[in-house]
Amino acid sequence: MKIGFIGYGEAAYELSTGLKTEGLDQFYAYDVLLQNEKLAGALKEKKSIADRSSINQQY
Repeated sequence: MKIGFIGYGEAAYELSTGLKTEGLDQFYAYDVLLQNEKLAGALKEKKSIADRSSINQQY
């Protein structure tokens, strides 16, 4: 099963980490903040933490 999130804020982050514990291991996320250099850093940091849950960014 593939699950995607539009926006990767707190809710999507928590859902993806929770679903990982239930056995789902692949998620996709798109967030418009990735296009803003000033704001993308925090989102990429969150993604690097979530990479343990196999999050893939989609642009």
